[in-house]
Amino acid sequence: PYAANLPKSGYGGQYFRYEREKSKIVHNQTKNIMKTIIFTIFLSLLFQNLLAQNYWSLSGANISNTNLGNVGIGTSNPNVYFSSGSTKVLEILASRPVLKLTSNNQAWGSLSTMVFTNSFVNNTTHLGEFHLNYWYKDSNPIQSNLRFASPVNTDDILVLEATGNVGIGTASPYTWFGTNRLLEISGTRPTLKLNSVSSNADGIATIYFTNNNVNNSTKTGEFHMNYYYSFQNPSTSYLSFGYPGPGGSVLNVIANGNVGIGTTNPSNKFEVCGNIRAKELKIETGWCDNVFEPDYKLMTIKEKEAYVQEYKHLPSVTSGAEIEKEGLEVGKTAKQMIQELEEAHLYLFAQQDDIDALKTENASQKAEIDNLKAEIQAMKTDIAKLTHK
Repeated sequence: PYAANLPKSGYGGQYFRYEREKSKIVHNQTKNIMKTIIFTIFLSLLFQNLLAQNYWSLSGANISNTNLGNVGIGTSNPNVYFSSGSTKVLEILASRPVLKLTSNNQAWGSLSTMVFTNSFVNNTTHLGEFHLNYWYKDSNPIQSNLRFASPVNTDDILVLEATGNVGIGTASPYTWFGTNRLLEISGTRPTLKLNSVSSNADGIATIYFTNNNVNNSTKTGEFHMNYYYSFQNPSTSYLSFGYPGPGGSVLNVIANGNVGIGTTNPSNKFEVCGNIRAKELKIETGWCDNVFEPDYKLMTIKEKEAYVQEYKHLPSVTSGAEIEKEGLEVGKTAKQMIQELEEAHLYLFAQQDDIDALKTENASQKAEIDNLKAEIQAMKTDIAKLTHK
């Protein structure tokens, strides 16, 4: 630097050495600048080549990929699940692959969202679009939830609460029993559908009621609600509530409308294989008050007596042999008994009429006898008077 102050005359050796060093420095600087320019151009061309090969595009702070193929993270061969050539796959391959969406907003209602949409969805109405939203509440994280919904419908379709409760059609499934888990389906006509996909054989759909202490071998204490579908005869399909093991079907509802307790094949609307105990039993059926109609054909006592002597049961009552074979029909039997009771009353009424008639006749005869006795007594008195004279 001191050479800059040297006069151009004198000190000739020092001045020329300075110029030579200066020229060398300028040359090296120029060389480095050229290297930097060339390297920058190389990187630019290389990056452009990479962008061209990998379909990456830059737009300000945004980067996008127009690659028409699949994307793999941890794999060079992302697997395609669907045969359609237009299907694209993002596959993450690892011992525990993770796709993490993190919101940096601490306010209630902060969202992380996955959007399921189509390029033809209207960006104003969003009709046909679905969202998977993660809602976080910093003041009470236990109230955070995961919601699957449509932006068009104000009601959430499926809600998973941090408490473990599940809501379908409601964002706040109500817990009835403390910390117990709940699945609530809310709607004008809520439906839970279990569909057995068997197409050429009998199918079963099951709801289990169990406890983690139930023995997995014996299943004692476990209850099942089973739907049995008959491929050969759908009308015999039935819904069964019971416990595992032989004879475990307690209550069975058949597709034809019949209900059985203790039987899987009831032939009537309601069948019970076992004893029934009730406070009251009400049966509605056609009744027999026609016995009291004027045109009712009532057997005479002698006719009924002859019938009983021949068949060993009352005419209106089912025989014991038939009951042993077919069973006792309570409604029919009650009707028969009432009919016999009403007929018995008709016999009693007729008998009372006969008794009343006999009483009247007896009273009349008694009056005649009393008159005769009085006349006889008068005659005796007259005879006695004549005798004394």
